[in-house]
Amino acid sequence: MSVSEKIVADFVANGIEFVTTVPCKQLGGVIDAVEKEPSIYHIPSNKEDEGMGLCAGAFMGGKRPAIIMQNTAIGVTVNTLVTLTQFYRMPLPMLISYRG
Repeated sequence: MSVSEKIVADFVANGIEFVTTVPCKQLGGVIDAVEKEPSIYHIPSNKEDEGMGLCAGAFMGGKRPAIIMQNTAIGVTVNTLVTLTQFYRMPLPMLISYRG
């Protein structure tokens, strides 16, 4: 089992049913594995804060969401993390690659 497959298996084992991803070359294998997993609904996002909004909607719709993204735009997500995810106490597992 590859590392990417193990990450997705852990998502499934922990009840993650919805994953949104922002394109990332370093996490491309994980994104491909998420796309192949039939028990996970995958929606690609254009921007990280858009992905967090999708995760919030999925959570309010009864799904357990997660987001996969790069760290280069983590600053863009601060407002969304504080005013949406944290304020309403929505759990949001985040898999973030390190680019630097």
